[in-house]
Amino acid sequence: MKNYSFYSFIVFSFILLLVFVAVLPKYRELNDIRQKILVKEGELLSQENYLKEVQRISEELKKRKDSLEKIEAALPKSPRLSELLNFLQKAASQSGLVLDQIRTEVFPSSEMGKNIGVAQIGVALKGDYQGFKQFVSLVEKSDRLIEITNIDLTFSEKEKIFGFDLIIKVYFINENPIY
Repeated sequence: MKNYSFYSFIVFSFILLLVFVAVLPKYRELNDIRQKILVKEGELLSQENYLKEVQRISEELKKRKDSLEKIEAALPKSPRLSELLNFLQKAASQSGLVLDQIRTEVFPSSEMGKNIGVAQIGVALKGDYQGFKQFVSLVEKSDRLIEITNIDLTFSEKEKIFGFDLIIKVYFINENPIY
């Protein structure tokens, strides 16, 4: 009988040693792999949620395309002075005014921020007061972000005509701001 218990003890010890030497490290390795899988699944889920959010925002931007185009027109990526001067010439002629002189100055940044540039335009007009009111109305209805900052009014007795000197600010996005 003693022999059986000794052999049982040796077999049990061998099995216990086998569990600690061979099975337990593999079990720990398997647990580490499970943890890594859980982390990767979490990352994948996070990326899927991020992608869904980007797709949702993309769809929303597509729905608001008209609004974004209006913003682009109001605040273009360059001063587009030739377009603006053409608009001012047409507005003056539609209002019955004569565009006498234009002066331009472009600043790469403004009080609105380093990425927002401003073009300052001096405009000298001649004509009657009603035409001037119509001109200002046309400028206000423009798609561009335009601000009339100063108006000087003169009257010529000799010509019986008003002179209007305006300073107009037009804003734009400066893609290469100077810091």
